[in-house]
Amino acid sequence: MNDHLSPESKSGPPPITRREAMLQILRTGTNAAAAIGVAYWLSTHSARPIPAPPRARPPRPPHRRQLRHPTMSIVQNGEPSLVVIEVLLINREIERN
Repeated sequence: MNDHLSPESKSGPPPITRREAMLQILRTGTNAAAAIGVAYWLSTHSARPIPAPPRARPPRPPHRRQLRHPTMSIVQNGEPSLVVIEVLLINREIERN
């Protein structure tokens, strides 16, 4: 009467042993541990780098033309004509250098 339910007539997968079941659990656990390890590593290494602050430019040297030929000179406490001659002599020395 229950011949159709006998173990020989079942068409499903064969039963696994306890050892095979433990190996499957071990493989699954290993894969899970590896995935957790990779996720942790990525979480600690995925931050964007902080950009370096911009470097300050070196100071520009003053323009020589502005130093060689001043547009105005102010004379105080002296003979203006003598001061003008002195300034012209200084300017000639600057132009030679």
